[in-house]
Amino acid sequence: MSKAVTKKLHFALAFLLCLLCCLAAAGGAALFASADFDATDYPRGDGLKYFYFTQPKDIYVYNNKLYVLDKTAATNGLKIKVFPKFPSTDDRYELSVADNHIDQSKVNGGAPSFHVYGGTVFTVAANNYIYAYEDKAGGALLGTSDPLVYSSAVSADTSMLLAAAAQENGGGYVFNQIRAVTITSSPSYKLTGQPALNLGDLAIPSAQRITADIECLALKEFNSPTSYTLFAATKNSNQYNIHRITNTNGVATISTVKPQISGVKNIVKLNDKDGKGRFICLQNNSELTIYKEADDGSYKTDESVSVTGRTFMAMSVSGDFVYVLNDDNSVSRFDLNNFNKESETVLMASAANADGFYNDPMDVVTRNGKMYVADYGNNRVATHGDGGYGELVPAARPVTVAVDGSGKTYAAISGKDIFEFAADGDGKWQSVWTVDYTVEDLKIDSKNNFYLLASDNKLYACKLLTLEDGTKQSELTPAYGGGEVYAVDTNVSTRYTYVLAKTYQADGATVKNNREVVRLDGNGEAKYTNIAGDDITDIAVDADNGIYVLKSNNNLTRYDYDKTADSWSLYQNPGSDVVADCAELTKITVSAIDNKAVKYRDILAIDNPRHAVKIISRAKFGFDESVLPQNNKPDIAAQPDRPAESGGIIRTVIGDGARVYSIPSEIYGGIDELKNGLKVIVPDYDPDSAFSLVIADNVPTVGADGGGGLIVGYVNNAFLSAPIDYDKPPEESCDAWTDGTTVYKYPSRQSPALADFGSVGKGVTFEFLDFVHTTVDGERAYGYVDNFPDTTVSRYSKRWYRVKVEKDGGAVEGYVMSNTVSILGANPDFGVYPQNNAEIIAKDKNYPDLGAYIYTLKDGAFDVDNRYAPLIVGTKVEVAERFDSSRPYTKIRFLTRYGMVEAYVETANLRYYGVNAVQVVAVALITVTLMLMIFICVRMYYVRRRKLLAADR
Repeated sequence: MSKAVTKKLHFALAFLLCLLCCLAAAGGAALFASADFDATDYPRGDGLKYFYFTQPKDIYVYNNKLYVLDKTAATNGLKIKVFPKFPSTDDRYELSVADNHIDQSKVNGGAPSFHVYGGTVFTVAANNYIYAYEDKAGGALLGTSDPLVYSSAVSADTSMLLAAAAQENGGGYVFNQIRAVTITSSPSYKLTGQPALNLGDLAIPSAQRITADIECLALKEFNSPTSYTLFAATKNSNQYNIHRITNTNGVATISTVKPQISGVKNIVKLNDKDGKGRFICLQNNSELTIYKEADDGSYKTDESVSVTGRTFMAMSVSGDFVYVLNDDNSVSRFDLNNFNKESETVLMASAANADGFYNDPMDVVTRNGKMYVADYGNNRVATHGDGGYGELVPAARPVTVAVDGSGKTYAAISGKDIFEFAADGDGKWQSVWTVDYTVEDLKIDSKNNFYLLASDNKLYACKLLTLEDGTKQSELTPAYGGGEVYAVDTNVSTRYTYVLAKTYQADGATVKNNREVVRLDGNGEAKYTNIAGDDITDIAVDADNGIYVLKSNNNLTRYDYDKTADSWSLYQNPGSDVVADCAELTKITVSAIDNKAVKYRDILAIDNPRHAVKIISRAKFGFDESVLPQNNKPDIAAQPDRPAESGGIIRTVIGDGARVYSIPSEIYGGIDELKNGLKVIVPDYDPDSAFSLVIADNVPTVGADGGGGLIVGYVNNAFLSAPIDYDKPPEESCDAWTDGTTVYKYPSRQSPALADFGSVGKGVTFEFLDFVHTTVDGERAYGYVDNFPDTTVSRYSKRWYRVKVEKDGGAVEGYVMSNTVSILGANPDFGVYPQNNAEIIAKDKNYPDLGAYIYTLKDGAFDVDNRYAPLIVGTKVEVAERFDSSRPYTKIRFLTRYGMVEAYVETANLRYYGVNAVQVVAVALITVTLMLMIFICVRMYYVRRRKLLAADR
């Protein structure tokens, strides 16, 4: 059944462009999704772009230019990302702020940590100095050699830079000064060397000075150092107050316009409205409030916006809009002229909810045409396939993810819980089971076996048990008897599990290597690879049992597997390589899928500090691209002929979700899917492989070619039952019933004919071979019955026999349809049916259920034919000769699973609906006798009458 693929063009095109750009820039190390600055935006269908910030703390909008203070993933330092054409993210650059140029205490909460005027960014450092950054230039000290600023309460507005200053008071500091510098078109400070101008105190009389901590400032108007009005938010213990400071000709007035309000994080002066002064305040990280000046000079609440479900981390005002940084890393704005929740517009979507972006990714796995990422920080398992992007939520802090062949997803949550996400796509985690160990990694092999790597560095085979009450429980058994295990990997195309473990000498005591790669075959047998090193951090295996080794310096090495020698050797061209443009790779895997997101056999690597999944091209490690598969069915004719003694060709599909692939690996999402219970032909089952070629003929849901659909491809062996047992045929040979009988390569009308046996003449004899016996409608008989629906054809015309045919002095094995060969003397032409004119009865009234035995006539004697079961009482048959109840045996015709048969039964077992010979003779004799008697009577009458007439005369 072909799977329809839904394409989301906007997502796909942008994603492919991102991959190409990264490949070109990184020499084969493609970036799938990252917190890096050079490839992080992602367009939506509505034109909105996502952008990933590692840990943003503050924003500032100035002249439609957005500045975002963000922490770097690798060093936990600070950078300011600048978007000159905000809200567009196409053009951007960074200011790498020196670590000591911003007060970290303010970054983690409190007043704004930087301000912008013109092209200059002003910051306050923990050493209480003010620094300035102009565009992409470095920082320069602004101020004297003595610390002048003891708070990061900096405000830049119009042409004035303000800072809260302090004076020493008994070993501490009293925040009782506000200092300022005028900013002109020709700044009076230098960006290199020592500044030319000190910050000067605003003229505030000592009696009017503020003695509480100044959290943030906003300049209302400025005429001169002795004529200005500003707002200041202060904190005294847990009490917040907003003050208005007015200085007129050197006479300062300080009044509290909003006392004892909720925590203040930022305050910004707004344009006057109706002649009244206004300011906006970000309170307690949850509410934006506008305060308007009343006639009495007090400030009353004008409007407030509180958006539930998230927190405002920072705000900035520009023009008629207030811009906010939300706790999900999105940037949105509210219209100040229509200030309510409905006026919010998202300008930069949250990367936490964006397709292709991760927050602290922990694990990646490929299965069933999709890539799955354990997105720890976003509490989800993100999925990426040809049908688009999705997520499985909620998954609270998933540390690892695994997927079985049917599509069920398992996420190991930090701790000891493992959640199961159903494959039916209903969007719910269906069950939870708990293990006795903290889970580090979870793998599922090609046979759907679970392997759990625990925090005690032990590897366990994990079996899931469903209890009577429906709850699930895990049963753990050690899977590796060697030393401590540090990493584990499986591949759906192999039957092996690989571990990175501490290994020992044969005495069990001496350490052989601190860490070595070991192959486990599932039966407790270990194969040591001699790939060892203390600096190995993770391993991955591909479809050919090639091993990729990740070392602590981001070095990635591939070892080729030599099947003949059962050994591994270093791939020398190019051999090992340090993956560029990565902070620290923590996990690797080899892609077992092929879709728009990732290609088959590409290497996927988790770059956790950069919140990225890196894609390293398969070509980088010499993978031959010419052998990449196409999405079409394998050629049945190309499969080798099977030897005459071969067996076990018929199996059954176990479970739903058995996808069929064009090559023995899970790529392209599968070309078809087989349903549970479907009978399939498996020409060559290899227990050492994870996949087998499968032929599913006459599948009614696929098509009508040849009377039914044909599915050909590779299926994971975990979905295939053991072969159906073979049994003896009913006789040694059979004959071609008609000219043109075909001997097929497989029991399928859509498989090719055996060479020279495409049209066999009538009467040619075939030798029967052992084959399956299939039950249809309660009748179990020799032969394989395909999947053709009973409602469309006779149930007898879809049965197959296995035969041996002579060829060139040898013999080849093939398959014939039951309605083309004669077996047990039956006529397989099911277009001819018996004319039912008789019925089997019990000849002995003491045994009413005993039917009629079948007899054959040979050399004048009747013998019981044990090839046929007795015909039960009530069976309709046709008397095939003149019925004579006086004879001991009568020839009849009856229908069997092999066709119509002529044989004998005892006449006493028949109730004939016609006229038998004895009855005909009896009737004839009676008729003749009656006629003679009538003739004699008439003769005697006439003789007597003549005599009487003569006497009268």
